[in-house]
Amino acid sequence: MNILINNEVGDLALTEDEVTEFIKHCLHEEDAPEESEVSVSFVDENQIQELNRDYRGIDKPTDVLSFECDGSIIEDGAEFCVLGDIIVCPSVCTRQSGDFGNSPDQEMRLMLCHGVLHLLGYDHIELDEAHEMEAREHEILSSWYGYEIPWVEHDDHIDELNASVEGNFVHHSLKESPIPILSAFKFAFQGVAHGIATQRNFKIHIPAAIIAIILGLLLGLDATSIAIIVVCVFVVLAFELVNTAVESIVDLVSPKWAELAKYAKDCAAGAVLLSAIMSIIVGLLLYVPAILKLFGN
Repeated sequence: MNILINNEVGDLALTEDEVTEFIKHCLHEEDAPEESEVSVSFVDENQIQELNRDYRGIDKPTDVLSFECDGSIIEDGAEFCVLGDIIVCPSVCTRQSGDFGNSPDQEMRLMLCHGVLHLLGYDHIELDEAHEMEAREHEILSSWYGYEIPWVEHDDHIDELNASVEGNFVHHSLKESPIPILSAFKFAFQGVAHGIATQRNFKIHIPAAIIAIILGLLLGLDATSIAIIVVCVFVVLAFELVNTAVESIVDLVSPKWAELAKYAKDCAAGAVLLSAIMSIIVGLLLYVPAILKLFGN
């Protein structure tokens, strides 16, 4: 995916890398083609007011505008599907963020998500369209933050704030709320599934763990010994997931080689190695006497 950023206002609530990663997240959540291209411009209030007046007939600044495009472009020998342009006014986003209980960076992400969905055909002129768009924003933002963002309460204050927005757009508050139990389990299982699908060592550990448990049962180990084996198995698998998480975070914040990034990955891998060595030692202490006893008889 190709994300083009044009910053005409200076400092933003998000870095350009953070903007790029978040837009890619939105596009991935919507199953957009990998060859998609989106242009994002950050402008001042005069510029966005002019665009708002010329294209929407509303002569005042706004937070975000989207201009959908249906075409393709060839860059560096690769063909990209141009989805369109997102225009964001950071000063408006920052000013209104407090009204909705959001931080400036949360407000920026909400506007970027809103803009991306417009490029992909969503709208909020009709009420049923607004509900669909709101639901997708809720799902995409929740998956990004890792917690279930609260639905907006339609009180008089929120309705008054939203009254200035054309259509039926409902503004999300992105304050963290307690994660519903089912959602928490869903996110956790998604992490395990990701580990199984992407990590070679995880695919080795699981059959090895099954063999270890079955062997313990065949050797007639007592319940305590089997429990110790199970604990060792899950410790190794848990450390493998932690290692995967560390690698993902390091790759995100340090895409280029850096010595500290290397140390972080090495330490995480070392933790997996130590847990595996511990499991082998425990296995030898439990299995060897049982095997000797079996053959001794």
